[in-house]
Amino acid sequence: MLTTQQLEAILGAVTKDAEAGRRIDSNLDNIFPDSWGLAGGSRNMGYVLGNIFSGGLWGDPSEPEFANRVCTGIADATAASIQKSIDAKAPGFEGMTVTTIDRKVDGTHHTATQITTADGQVQVLDWHQTLSAENPMVYPDASVWSKGGSGTTAEEYIERGPDAVALDGAQARLNEQVEKFENGEGSAREVQQAQDRVDQLQGRGDTPAPGTAPIEAAELTDILARIDSGLARLRSNIS
Repeated sequence: MLTTQQLEAILGAVTKDAEAGRRIDSNLDNIFPDSWGLAGGSRNMGYVLGNIFSGGLWGDPSEPEFANRVCTGIADATAASIQKSIDAKAPGFEGMTVTTIDRKVDGTHHTATQITTADGQVQVLDWHQTLSAENPMVYPDASVWSKGGSGTTAEEYIERGPDAVALDGAQARLNEQVEKFENGEGSAREVQQAQDRVDQLQGRGDTPAPGTAPIEAAELTDILARIDSGLARLRSNIS
């Protein structure tokens, strides 16, 4: 998992990189709260509208001036700046690898920066969403980003710590799996895997996470009741 020290080292590398900063920088990060993740999409929309109303004279996405400032250009530049620190064996980058990652959600393509830490955990940093070199959106679980889920800002990640942020994500995934199971779209195995991850992060699994609170009994009872309800509906449908 990406530690706060590693994230701070990454942010330092990107903020000091002139090309990455040029591609990221925008006044929109002063208009939209970073936690909304809307800055990059809004800038893209401005390029599209500018291209339309200028009759194609401005905002052409094939021109480097604009191509470098959309998600792909930003991901390329941030990954390159991080790679420089990895190659230099800078502190905080030990055992780390970096690349870009693509997704398609609801017909929209998007690219961000993928970080793999020495423990094999894969996370995503998305500078395009915030257009803030100091405060990208962080996704401790790359699969959440790939599905268009919510992340947390780097500022919050550093303030709260990776364990607390990861636990929030695991709990959200558990709730999602329970809902899918109730609707007949998931499996009991997927629910159990999600619950195991929550237990692990709460310090009740094989790899304890210190400083996290135990799951509330009432909450666990509610989850189990929802699972039982889903099983009952499945048995009813089968019969």
